Amino acid sequence: MLKIQKTVNASASVSTTSAEILNKPNYLRKALIVTNTSSSAVVTLAKGDVAAVAGAGIRLQPNSSYIESTDSGFTCWQGAIQAVADGAGTVAIVETYEEK
Repeated sequence: MLKIQKTVNASASVSTTSAEILNKPNYLRKALIVTNTSSSAVVTLAKGDVAAVAGAGIRLQPNSSYIESTDSGFTCWQGAIQAVADGAGTVAIVETYEEK
């Protein structure tokens, strides 16, 4: 059976208060790219339902990205993603998924 894959592009504002930027999907996430598009803010990502803590976790300097994909035996994270920044910032999100 042929599986339909889709790609979604989005953006989210990030502040000094942790917030969910991606919820737990009801589809199979195949790839995820989160890019810090801020000019100076450092963004910290946390996987799961626990609040992100600035500086503790996946840290993205301005114009850097975090990338995951389901390749070579690795399974892309299927849960929620939280984000916090050390100032006002934004992230760009690219997500590719396969319908279940």
